[in-house]
Amino acid sequence: MPINTDYYVVPVGISTENSNNPKQASDVCSNNLVRNPETDELVGKSRKKLSFKEMLTSSLKKSIQKHEIEKLGEKYADLITRLPEVQKTFQTVFMRDDLTEHDTLNILQEYHKTELIKIKGTPEEYASALFNLAVKNYGLEHAGIKLEFEPPNNSKAAGGWTANMGTVTCKSNKSADEYFTIIHHELRHAKQTQAVVENSSDEEYKDYFKRLCYRCAKNDGHVKNINSYEEFEQRILTPDFLKIVMKPSKKLARKNPQITEETKEFAMRMLEAEKNYTDCDTDMAAYWNADNEKDARFAEIEMVKLFGINKSRINYYNDMDKKYLIN
Repeated sequence: MPINTDYYVVPVGISTENSNNPKQASDVCSNNLVRNPETDELVGKSRKKLSFKEMLTSSLKKSIQKHEIEKLGEKYADLITRLPEVQKTFQTVFMRDDLTEHDTLNILQEYHKTELIKIKGTPEEYASALFNLAVKNYGLEHAGIKLEFEPPNNSKAAGGWTANMGTVTCKSNKSADEYFTIIHHELRHAKQTQAVVENSSDEEYKDYFKRLCYRCAKNDGHVKNINSYEEFEQRILTPDFLKIVMKPSKKLARKNPQITEETKEFAMRMLEAEKNYTDCDTDMAAYWNADNEKDARFAEIEMVKLFGINKSRINYYNDMDKKYLIN
């Protein structure tokens, strides 16, 4: 029988302390053992020999990661010294007045963990971990909101919030830093929907949701033969249809939300913004001045300033404000 060079035999029960074969001892210690299908013997798998280029690349990557992790530790140590400021930012962005300094510290620790994933993992792995954390921070964990990655397309939008699906979408070609801003922006839109659900009457919310459905259907190209919202309402938005598509957004409502004049005023502004909403591909100026978009951009930029992630977004928004913002 020819020798299979992918394996070398490791005697069962070998003592790593007395072994004269360091390679064997190392493999037993690390449990690097498999069973050779040809002989049924317990064997250690041969290590792949790396080229000089591969070894150098691996060494450089580890060195860079170590430096990034050290810098990350310094950043979070600084954030902890500014805990009251961080707490205020979290309360404002997440619309969570209930967050204490202790909660703030715990949230910071969780953001630190996600940034470690950002260093060691793929952008999509980071985005998924960040999304789960941000959903919880926004107080939306009970609503079953999902994150989906979609292929790049011609739209100017990098992401989206679809209330009738309970879904946040991100373009799949973005960097980890871009995912940081997209996710916080789109979940602020989900928070806006939550405010409308909790603070408006059934009729007000139904009207809000009908218009939102019409906009989503237009963006997805599903209403090419329908010329107006009124026609869409009459032909598509039947009571049974509405009952089905409103279910995901109804889940946003909390059991005992705190309703105040401030929350009502915010909800009415978001409701009114949806009535007159125009997407960025149709009319950038109208889109840029919509109250719901200004609010989501505010939340996004507050997080950018706090964590120093995707800072180029600040200059981009300043330039766009000069070009399109009316007031």
